[in-house]
This record gives sequence, C-alpha cells and structure tokens, in this order.
Amino acid sequence: MNTFTTTEGHSFSTSEWLDLHFDACKTEYEDIVRSIGIQAGWKVLDAGCGNGRFINVLSELVTSQGEIEAIDLAKENVVATEKYMAQESISAPVHVSVGNVVSLNFLDQSFDVVLCANVTQYLNDSDLYNALQEFKRVLKPGGIVAVKEVDGSAYFFHPTRKTTL
Repeated sequence: MNTFTTTEGHSFSTSEWLDLHFDACKTEYEDIVRSIGIQAGWKVLDAGCGNGRFINVLSELVTSQGEIEAIDLAKENVVATEKYMAQESISAPVHVSVGNVVSLNFLDQSFDVVLCANVTQYLNDSDLYNALQEFKRVLKPGGIVAVKEVDGSAYFFHPTRKTTL
C-alpha cells in the first residue's frame, strides 16, 4: 500500500493527501459549501468526511443551533478528523464515527443536508445507487443532497490545440 492509500484501499484519501488537496483548493471548496444554502439550526451529514476539513465551514453555517454528523469508512480518517477538530474552533455540535455511505446508520428523515465530497468516484454503479437511496432515506422532506466530485477538466492545460513554433 502506498502512503496515500487508506486501510480501506482508497487511493489519495488519507488525511495527509486530503490536507494538501484541501489547502490547495480551500477558497473554492468553502465557496462550494456556502453555495448549498445551509441554514443556522440545520442538521448536516458529512458523508465521507475524510480529514474533516469541511467541518469548519459547515459549523459556521449551522451555528451552535445546528448539528453535524461526520462519517468516514477509514478509521484513520475519523481519528484525523477528531484531531483536526481539537485544534479548531468549532461552534456546532459534531459527532464523528466510522460509517459507510451505502448503508447509513441513521434514522429516516434525520438530516436537512447530506454533503458527500470526493466519495462517489470510489463507488461502483450498485454502491452509488445504494448510497443515493440512503441519502434520500435520511433526508427530511425538502432536504438537500450536495455531491462534490472531481472535475477532470482541471487536469488539462489550455489551450489544448497543437501549435508549431
């Protein structure tokens, strides 16, 4: 296993890699989360929280009146999230645990928002279907599912046409 692979076998999903990645895109990622429309007092599920770096902005949005549940499949990412939170000022109550997006351990209609960032790329079609069904099940009526995934176009240099010198 390389240094960027979790015990669950997912490449580039260890907290060290996620920290580098998040720091490089922090402003854009926080803007994405703010654009969801999360309100004070809401209950949010961070489904596949990785290193927990979205918790700061989620906490800012839900305030101390809201609540955040954060789950990740890899135990070491849950530990990294807890360590990160201990160093930050988090105003909202947050509970972090090991969990699987394809089989959520939450009651029906528990959340106003499910945020799933950089997770679905690791799911096969069947698991993706199950995860989306689970997100729907745990959402309150009118709730929001927000999925953030990698945009492959970010890896291209433009212009991409061939030129001669």
